[in-house]
Order: sequence, then C-alpha cells, then structure tokens
Amino acid sequence: MELKWNRHVLILYDKHGDEKVAAALKAHFEKEFDPCDVVMIDSESYSVSLVFKLRQLLYKISYKYFRHYLAFTSKEKEKKEEKRVQELVKTGGEGENKKAKPFTIKRILNIMRRFEPVMVLCTTPEALDLTLIAKNDLAMDYRTVGVISQFALDASFVRPKVDGYFVENPEVKKRLMNSGVIEERIAVVGYPTTFSAESFDRQLKRKALGLTGNLPLVVVNGGDYDTYTLKRDVIKLMEKKNDYYLMIIAKDKKLRKYYTKLPEFSAGSGLMNDVLSDDILDAADILVTVPDTSAIFGAFMRGVPVILADGVTSLENQIKSYLVKRALVIPSRTPDETLYGVYEILDEPFRKNEFKYRGQVYVRLSVNDIHNITPQIENDGVAKLTNKTN
Repeated sequence: MELKWNRHVLILYDKHGDEKVAAALKAHFEKEFDPCDVVMIDSESYSVSLVFKLRQLLYKISYKYFRHYLAFTSKEKEKKEEKRVQELVKTGGEGENKKAKPFTIKRILNIMRRFEPVMVLCTTPEALDLTLIAKNDLAMDYRTVGVISQFALDASFVRPKVDGYFVENPEVKKRLMNSGVIEERIAVVGYPTTFSAESFDRQLKRKALGLTGNLPLVVVNGGDYDTYTLKRDVIKLMEKKNDYYLMIIAKDKKLRKYYTKLPEFSAGSGLMNDVLSDDILDAADILVTVPDTSAIFGAFMRGVPVILADGVTSLENQIKSYLVKRALVIPSRTPDETLYGVYEILDEPFRKNEFKYRGQVYVRLSVNDIHNITPQIENDGVAKLTNKTN
C-alpha cells in the first residue's frame, strides 16, 4: 500500500457487516480534512486468524441451529454489560483496566506501530477494546473513536477511556450520556453512507432481475439468519404468489432447496438470491426483514416501505423498538401480520406514500448529520484533523 501523507487515520471494521459504513467514513474524512491517509482494516486482518475463523463458524452454527441459545446469551450479556456500566457511572469511569492475552493483541500492536495513527475509528466493541489496550501498552496518544452505526446502543461500546463516539441517532447519544459519557464527546453523524440520490431506471433494474411483468416485488431478507427465522412468513407469502413477485434472500443452499420444493413455490414468481444487493433494493416495492440496520436504511433511501419482523438478540429487539416508536416501519410478529402488512402497502397507496415519505425524511436528516464530524470535539474528545490542532 502506498502511503502519501504523514498522518494516518485507521478504520477498524467488521468484515461481514460494516464495510459500507467504513467506506463512507473514509470518503468523508478524505474530503473534509487536511491531507491524510485513511486506512480501512477489516476484522480478519486485525484478529488472530484461527480465532476469527472459529468465531465466525460458531456464529453461523448459532444463527442456524441455536437461536434460542443466542437469544439467551444476548440477554445475559446485556445484563452483564448494564451492570458494568452502572459500576462505571458510580466510580466515574475508574477501575476498568482491561488486559488482553499476548497472542490476541499482537496484530493490533503491529498495526499501530506501522501506521502511528492520529485517530482510530472502531465499528465494533471488540476492535475498540483492542485499540484501547494497544494504546496503553504502546503509550501512544492517538484518538480512539467508537462508531455506533446501529439504530440502538450495544452497551459493550461504553468504555471510560474512549475519546469520543460517532453515533447514528440522538437516542443512542442519550443512552451514552446516561452511561456516564460526556455530551461533548458524542457526535450524532447519522448512518455513514456514500449513497447517491441520482435517479435510475427502475424498469431496467427489474429486467436485469428477470422481472418482465408489472407485478410489485416483495423482498424477504433474513439477514444473518438466512430467513430461518422467517420460514413461516415466506411460506405464507408464497400462497399469494399471483399478486406479486417474491424474492427470497438466502445464502444457505439447503434452505433454498427447501423453498423450491414447496408446493407453494412457483418459478415464475419465486426468485432466489444470496445477497441483498443495491440493485435488488432499487427494484423492490416492499422489504420484509429482520432488524438489520443496513438493509432497513437502504430501503429508506429508496422510499421502499419496510415490514419489520422480530429479532433474536436484545440489540435487534431494541432496533425494532426504536423504529416502531417512530412509525418508520410496519411491525410484524406472525406470518399473518406480515401478509397483512404487505397488502396494506399494496392496496392502500396512502399508506405506501406515508412510509415512503417518512423513510426518505429520516435518510435526509441522517445524511446531513455526517457533517457533525467536522466541527469536532476539540481537546476534550475527538481532535479535528487540521494543522491547528497538531
């Protein structure tokens, strides 16, 4: 990699979930700040390879077969983190000196030594932990930033030694403040995106997907769960296959085979894809999804109404609560409610336009919030990258 400038900003992100967020942050920093190299480093690169692969395998198995256990452990983790945060509030942030095993921290130490960054942005709690430990071990003075791009707060992000936070919405900011984080250290930057509002030919997008008729397109996205949590919803939607095209987003070959063998499935109106791409969202009329922030925000951008099913983890349920309270989505708890929500959008143009408008307004406000990074938090938090502060 060619390094052009002396100052480096690192973005440590989750390889399987935050790449678009990291790319948007990189684009904004390179545009707004004085010359500096913004380097994106994914979770596979800064984690121990074997540990990373085993963890990903465990996650996949849990998403597929042990969702009840996943729900239980997420609740236990939430309780543990809330207790930890309460202790931090009581002690004013004192008493938390985390240490990592040498083999766990080795890659992060090497990265920090190589780049000598002025700022490190972390999109996951794990990356933030490792970055803080490395900062202490190497006695460096780079700024640490927690990037919370979800609609809700994962309490694992709350660390007393973090210099600042970039958060998606004011409610996350409020929760951080209630956890003892100083207000001036928190910047509401919306959901970082490089999305362009340029118009596109929707009919061409539909034809590229093999949609030649005029039926609306309903897309079902299962997120990490590959629609295993939405199987009954999918089957219910298949029953009305003559009223719309149905696209199912699922990577799992076994699950895809299961759907195609059902008597309700029709090759003419039933479509499969392994990734919820931008092109699919461009062509969609309705998105049925689990609480997946990236997918939901992508739908809002395009004015696509969202029917939101229940999540599995505590964080996902918090995301659903946030969106439902603001009437940005249609909530669903059962297959019948999902089907009813689809027809509510298809048969009532007023409701469709209402959710389209709300989603697009939310996106405009969020995109505008990215500029809150620029008038930064000065010496108390995340230092602005200009010659004046170096």
